[in-house]
Amino acid sequence: MRLRRIHWVTLDCITAAVCAVIIFGLLYQGGHAEPPFSGVFAHDWLAPLLAVCLSIPVAIRRRDPVFSLVLVLVACSAVLVLSGRITRGPIVPLALVLFLVAATRSRRVALADWIVDSKNVLTWRSIVNRVWQYHFGRGIVDTPNDFGKNGSRPTHPELLDWLAVEFRDGGQSFKKLHRMILLSAAYRQSSRHHPEYAKIDADNRYLWRMNRRRLDAESIRDSVLAVSGKLDDAMFGPGFDLFRFKDDHSPVYDHSALEKIHDPKTYRRTVYRFVVRSVPNPFLESLDCADPNINVPVRNTTLTALQALALLNNPFMIKQAEFFADRLKKISPEVEKQIESAYRLALGRLPTPLERTALSAFARRHGLANACRLLLNTNEFVFVD
Repeated sequence: MRLRRIHWVTLDCITAAVCAVIIFGLLYQGGHAEPPFSGVFAHDWLAPLLAVCLSIPVAIRRRDPVFSLVLVLVACSAVLVLSGRITRGPIVPLALVLFLVAATRSRRVALADWIVDSKNVLTWRSIVNRVWQYHFGRGIVDTPNDFGKNGSRPTHPELLDWLAVEFRDGGQSFKKLHRMILLSAAYRQSSRHHPEYAKIDADNRYLWRMNRRRLDAESIRDSVLAVSGKLDDAMFGPGFDLFRFKDDHSPVYDHSALEKIHDPKTYRRTVYRFVVRSVPNPFLESLDCADPNINVPVRNTTLTALQALALLNNPFMIKQAEFFADRLKKISPEVEKQIESAYRLALGRLPTPLERTALSAFARRHGLANACRLLLNTNEFVFVD
């Protein structure tokens, strides 16, 4: 260990010497006096050779090929200037800029290497905790942005460390991590309530049942589009605007413009929408969409009357319910069959005899589109049990 420390100290000293030569050479103004190294190099190839030899230890120390290459070029320029082989022209300022850019890049590379270092347990714990939060609605550490003293303590520290090690040493495969969590007994639990367990752990921090979760705003909108048969699953490319823009002295973003709400180009997944930070979308905001002005490590989940009114009366929901009804009419002309298909598409199950009778009667009286709109507003559609 001591010899290794001496080795690195020696490399650091050589690095400092090279940097001093470079700075002196690039800032050397010349004049009537002879260059300081004019008599040292008898041949033109000696100066570049010295620069390369001096740069090799620095390359070993920094472990950055781009920085090493730029360093060799800059060192050659500096030594050639000091030896009088070349004059200080435009190449010198350019070399200095390249050196500074490469040095900055090297610091960023060093930071990236430190973050993904196998001994940096914070990285691996943070990653698996985020994935766990995505599936359970709450992380093992329920303050995913703060693993320090101001954050919460993990409910299952051994599980967090085990997942972190499995992810780090198992190829760092997110697909494998998702599969491991989804096939676990904890994830496959029912959300059924148990009074005895609730007395001990009312907040379900120790996962004696599955958490009952409401879909986030983007998932609700995407699910409605998928059920109505209008979801455009095209990936990549430019996003879309859910508002009418008017360029005035003060820009206007109108989220109530029907030509935008009903535009088929906006029927892509919500993740591709253009977000205006100063004017949020009212429909998505009522469903607790994240505030783009601040960092949101955990989404707020509320249950308000405004959400039910938005799901029932928003122009987007009314139009998609009509599309849903048109889709059902193509499946069967019989109302009972249409209701069965509606349950299967929206809720993933067949209706009970009582549900079939009640919703069929409602559809005959108020229209199939209104029955579809009612189905899209059920708790079973917006909640994951």
